[in-house]
Order: sequence, then structure tokens, then C-alpha cells
Amino acid sequence: MLKLPLSRRAFLASTTALVAANMVGFSPDLMAATPKSGGTLRLAVNETIDTFDPFTTNATIVRTMHSHIFESLYTYDGKYGLIPELAAGHSVSDDGKVWTFTIIEGARFHDGSVLEAEDVAATWARFMKISPRAATLGGNVTSVKAAGKDSVVFEFSSDPGPFLEKISTPHSAFKILPRAIAQAAMDRPLEDGEIIGTGPFLLKAWKRGESLTMGRFDDYRVDERYTGADGLGGRRTAHVDEVVWTFISEAGAQEAGLKTDRFDFADNVPIEMRGSLESTAGYSGTVVKPLNWLNMMVNHHNPPLDDVRIRRAIQIGIDQALVMVGTIGDPDLIRLSPGLAFEEQVWFSRAGDQYYNKNAKDEARKLISDAGYANQEIVLMTTRTISNLYKSAVIIQQELQGLGLNVRLEVLDWGALLAHVSKDELRPKWHLSSMEHSIRHDPYGWDLNFRTDKWTPYANPAMDAALDKIARLRDFGQRKEAFETVQTIFHEDVVNIKCGDYFAWHAHRSHVKGYKNFNGYVFWDVWLDA
Repeated sequence: MLKLPLSRRAFLASTTALVAANMVGFSPDLMAATPKSGGTLRLAVNETIDTFDPFTTNATIVRTMHSHIFESLYTYDGKYGLIPELAAGHSVSDDGKVWTFTIIEGARFHDGSVLEAEDVAATWARFMKISPRAATLGGNVTSVKAAGKDSVVFEFSSDPGPFLEKISTPHSAFKILPRAIAQAAMDRPLEDGEIIGTGPFLLKAWKRGESLTMGRFDDYRVDERYTGADGLGGRRTAHVDEVVWTFISEAGAQEAGLKTDRFDFADNVPIEMRGSLESTAGYSGTVVKPLNWLNMMVNHHNPPLDDVRIRRAIQIGIDQALVMVGTIGDPDLIRLSPGLAFEEQVWFSRAGDQYYNKNAKDEARKLISDAGYANQEIVLMTTRTISNLYKSAVIIQQELQGLGLNVRLEVLDWGALLAHVSKDELRPKWHLSSMEHSIRHDPYGWDLNFRTDKWTPYANPAMDAALDKIARLRDFGQRKEAFETVQTIFHEDVVNIKCGDYFAWHAHRSHVKGYKNFNGYVFWDVWLDA
């Protein structure tokens, strides 16, 4: 049985008291310091890479790394809104079928060539040829042509809706390449010498399975439209001479490397070390937020969970604080919030929060009784592959048994769990499944999860209609209203059950200044005070 280190009351008190502490990485002293130039930033990172082509993978570590080297027309700011990057701006025709992008002046690629509209057009041609997301993102694009050196025109068969949001997300990776490289590598992965972008760092060396070294790009066009870095864009500055990414997954080796001065930064030092490390002179850390949220999937087609009263009883009867602190352990690394989007995002809403974090056990038991529940077995799937999913499932099982529900834990490997979730013939075998969700840069990312029987065994035409609006509209206000409808239905129908947000923690030496995390590592604007 899991030991739950804090009561609900103690958890709520501690998280209230530690709100200010959660703003790690944004201290006034750090912001007031004058950055120094030079030095090598040495990183220990948990994952390795086997490709660095931004068009052929959406692996988290790769998209994190290539944001330092490549740039897009637009990118996401710190609130997950769009800001121009390589585009000076854009216009859209009245019928939505013609989009004209103006390219900024003075941007250079790492090979010395000047960015022009032809580079964008050639990059799009390669993107459509080789990217696995091409059909999804560019299916109604009929042509992309340069109109002079500084304008590129996209034509569509119909209004593409939030096209800009889709091609700007790091998962899509429409990163601009020199036209010569895009044309030469039209139907094959980029070679090492072709990893050429316009970003503040350039590729210097890549030892597969061991390390990757980036160097400062001295001819980088610092974006003077902004006063500072903002999310993945803004006024980005490379202060260090080099960034060396060493691929080392073993947590103990990362910790030892940090303590022996082999590394300046480590992303996989055990969270349990946070208190002792941050209280030791010469060491510090950064809370990585937002990150993920814990979730419990609900199979609406499998009795007794086809009855909303049973689903509601589970939703309001669970002590979310108990689940979150028992799973994550560190109160600084969790947050109770009803939003599908995180509080840091422009899309955040509290819609449906009347159903969230109620811990109303008597009310839940009455709903179970009113539904005529006859002790039918409820199967809660989980996996030990992802420890947070297993730990949360054990606590949720205990909570539901306390409400009088007959819940059996079914422990599967990760692949088998995904098969049970997605395959129609296996869906009768389960009722609930522990799961987690990562950041969606834009609400269109929820289409997969909540549309009729696409992922969650669930169907509601009203949900589909709201998702259709998000996928069709371009106006932010209208799209946010539709997303609030999605979130309202999510809680009212008990589509899934959100447990809470959780964060990560990265350890580093105290001479590392300016480190922030934005859905991945951000090492521009980082400097060494050594």
C-alpha cells in the first residue's frame, strides 16, 4: 500500500503557502543581473536522439533541441499565443483562401545565405513530401509560391481555419531551411551537414549515442521587435559559446556528474534530492511548469459506467489532493486545477469547476445507490511502465472501494494498455484507465481525445460540434468560447476525470543563470556566472 505523506488539509495549506516558491527561475535578483558572454554549458539529458531532421520526428527531445537551431514563420509566446518569428506579418484574403506572409529582412542561415521567400516555398515543398503530418496540416494547400524576395503566398482550396497555429506548433516543425538543402533532401532525411537553420545556435558536432554540441551563431539576427525572450520566440540571445548535450539516462550518473562538475545541468536527478540539493551551496534547481496532468479515462460504453450517475459519483467522490500528493509526493510539483489547458496558457478556463475536486463522498454514495449499482466489477487499467500511472491507480482504487464500488486493478504493459484503449474488440474488457496528458499548444490538439470514439470510448454530438468550431474558426475569441464549451462538456459528461497538474524539476549549478523551461529546455538567454 502506498504511504500518503500529507493529509488533504495539510496539502492544501502547504500549496497555498508555497505559491511564490513555484515561480522558480524568475527571481528579481536573476532578472536584474547583467548576463556574461562565453563559456560552455554542459548538459546531462535523459533521452538520446537518432535523427535531427525536424520534419521526420516529433520526439520531445528533438523538438526541444531543434528550437535552438531552426526557426518558423510564427512561434508560441510564453502564454501559448502566436507571435511572429521569421515572418514580419501576414494577411488573409476575405474568403480565407489566400495567405500572404512577409519575411523579415536581414535573417541569415548558418551557411551565410540570406533568408528569402524562395526558402520558405522550397521548405514547404519538402515538408509536404517527407513529413508524416503533411496530409493533416497541408491537405487543402493548392500552391505555395514566392512573390519577390520578401513575400510568400499560400493558396488553399478552402479556408484552412487555424492553419497558422497548426504549422507553428513544435510537433509540426515547419522549420525553414535554405532552399538548396530543402531541394536536395526532398525525399530523404537531412545529413549532418544539412542541419542548417537561422536560430541562435548552430550544429557543431554530433556523436551518436553520446553527445551533440551546438555553437553560438555569431551572425544571428537578434529580433529587436521584442524586449526579451518570450516562450519559444522573442528577443533570443545566445550568451554561451557552446552547449554540449550529453545523453545519459541513469539518474545516479547525472547526479554524480553534477556534483563532480562534469555537468552544469541535469534533467533526471531524482526529485527526492530537490530539498537537499537546493539547500547546498553551489546548487540550484528549476520547477518545470506547466508539464502534464494526470487523468482517468472513462469507458462510456461499458456498464455500469454508461450511467452518468456512476460516472459522477466517481468524479466527485475522489479526493484529488490525496491522489496527486500520493502520486507525485512533492507539494511544489502539483496543482489542483480544473482546466484542460494549463493556467499559464491563454486558453485556460475554469469552466466546469463545480465538478472538480469536490471530495463529496456522501453525495457520491447516494448517486451510486440511486443508480441501482449491484456490485458489478469495475476494471481499472494501469501500467507500471509509467510509475505515475500505477501509483495514481492504486490510490484511486482505494478511494473508489471506499465509496462502495467493486474495483479491480488490471496491470498491463504500456503497449497492451494502449491496445485496450484504442481497439474496439478490447474495449468491453475495461471501465477506467489511468492516463496522463501533456501540453496542447492549441485546442485543436484535443480533437483526438474527445471526438466520438476516436480515443475515449465516448460519443456526444455537442462535443463534436464544439471541436468542429475549434478546427474551423480563426478568431481567437470564438475559438476560446468553443474550447470552454469543450471543457464544460468534459466535466458535465465526465468524459474523463482530471486528477491534477504535475510538474518536473531540473537540477543545475548555481552559476547557471537565466534558465527557463517552455515545454522543453530553453538555453538561449542562459549565461554562466563562473
